[in-house]
Formats: sequence, C-alpha cells, structure tokens
Amino acid sequence: MKKVLVVDDEKAIVQMLSINLKSFGYEVLSAYDGYEALDIIQNEKIDIVLLDIMMPQMSGIEVCNKIKQNPITQAIPVILVSAKTQVEDKIDGLNNGADDYVSKPFDLLELKSRIEAALRQVEVIENHNKILQKGNLIVDLYALCASCDNKQLDLTLTEFKILCELVKNSQGIKKDDLTKLIYSECVFQNKRILDVHMRNLRKKLECVECNCKIITLRGIGYKIEVQE
Repeated sequence: MKKVLVVDDEKAIVQMLSINLKSFGYEVLSAYDGYEALDIIQNEKIDIVLLDIMMPQMSGIEVCNKIKQNPITQAIPVILVSAKTQVEDKIDGLNNGADDYVSKPFDLLELKSRIEAALRQVEVIENHNKILQKGNLIVDLYALCASCDNKQLDLTLTEFKILCELVKNSQGIKKDDLTKLIYSECVFQNKRILDVHMRNLRKKLECVECNCKIITLRGIGYKIEVQE
C-alpha cells in the first residue's frame, strides 16, 4: 500500500483528503506545518507528498526545496496543492522542484489521477538501469540481460526471470513460489518444466565461468550462492 503524506495547515482540508485518499486505497499520514512534514519524511517511507503552499513558519515552496535538495528524499514526488491559481505561481512551484501542481478547489478524481501518474513515473525511474549483483554475476533489470565478468549470458526470458528471483531472494525460494512468480496465473504449469529451465540455466552459468552456483534445497526449492 502506497503511503501519502498530506501537508496543510487547514485541518478540514487534511481530514477531507485523508478520508478520500484512504477510500482510494492509500495509507495516509498528516502534517500541519512544514517542520512536522520534514520530520515525518525523515522517519517514514513516504511514497508521495501533497503539499500546501501557504503555510505559517515555512512555506510549501521551502518544504519542497528541502525535500528535493536532500539526496535521500529527492526522489519522492511532491504535488503542490494550492489556492494560488496564477500561471506564475505554478511555474514557480515547478521551478522549485515540485513534480505537479493542483489548484484549489480541485476535483478528487483528477487529484487521484495526478497521484497515480506521479507514482508511475517513480516506478519507471526506479526500474531504469536497476542492477542486481551477486559475486561476478550482474543482472540488468532494465536491459533484461545478465553477464559474468563481461561475458554475456544467452538467456531466454523465462531463464532471466528465474535468475532475477534467485538473486533477489538470497536466502532461497520455495519451488512452488518460484513457479507462481514465473508463470504468473498459470499455477498449474507442469513443475517439471521449471526443472528443465533450471538445468539449462545452471549450464549457462557454468559456460561463462560464473562464480555463482544454483543450489537445490531438497524438498524446499533453490538458492544461489557465491562459490569461493
């Protein structure tokens, strides 16, 4: 469940947004000033911030700046929600790091759409050039390829998906769980097919002198280990 932080000094607006966002399936945290908002962001994993501009002590623009200047929090999408409707105000907000700008009063379904769009952008960025590594094995989730010491593995898509799950689940993964992850809704897929893919994947890792080996956990599943 994605976590939304609503920041506004007007409690009625915070309450209204909280009720509606929860009905849309989000977890909601609330802050009534900039300092409280920054404190929450430092201590919680926030997925997106809805931020009012005109607040006492610290404006929404200042809060947005602090979020975007911090390497730890700069990837969090910030949507400014403000009664300021002039084009210049929107440009100022976007120039100060905001990802979007919604004017009050707003349509709740439009706001929902804006939130979803911002979260989708984050998913694309997070997946872009995302690299997994174990021993001399490198798995590029964006390019859908894997290599060992710059030697490319000639993998099918299914073999690539299996390898990804093994690397991500370093403690091991049950055969049933791996089958469901690979075949999605096709949970009745013959499990012996998974054995074939696993055998081929093992051979391909050996061909490129990968120092990672797929280990069978008898009666349980598989794991991948670095061999010294």
